[in-house]
Amino acid sequence: MFTQLKCRFGMIVANGTVDRHWSLTETGISGFIADVTFGYDDADITGGVVEANMVAARQTSPGINWQLFPGTLVDTVANEALVVGVTTLSDWTLGDGGSIPVELSIFATD
Repeated sequence: MFTQLKCRFGMIVANGTVDRHWSLTETGISGFIADVTFGYDDADITGGVVEANMVAARQTSPGINWQLFPGTLVDTVANEALVVGVTTLSDWTLGDGGSIPVELSIFATD
């Protein structure tokens, strides 16, 4: 059970993700393989995220699925996370280990 949800850039994500989001698009290119470095500030690390345990997550379908990249290389001194061998671009974030961002289409309480 998530104890807190927060909204940023049109996404609602659970605790366990950093307070930063990247939208990467591919225009005029195909068949590429990229090494992507995500930079972040110490202030972005909130909600109990352990910086050394962070992995990148890429949204594979809006509001539904995220792909985790457990081989993410995190440099806690330079505040950078590197993902090697990226072949598809979309929305990305960083999270603590297995924390997967979620997007809600409906939220109701009693």
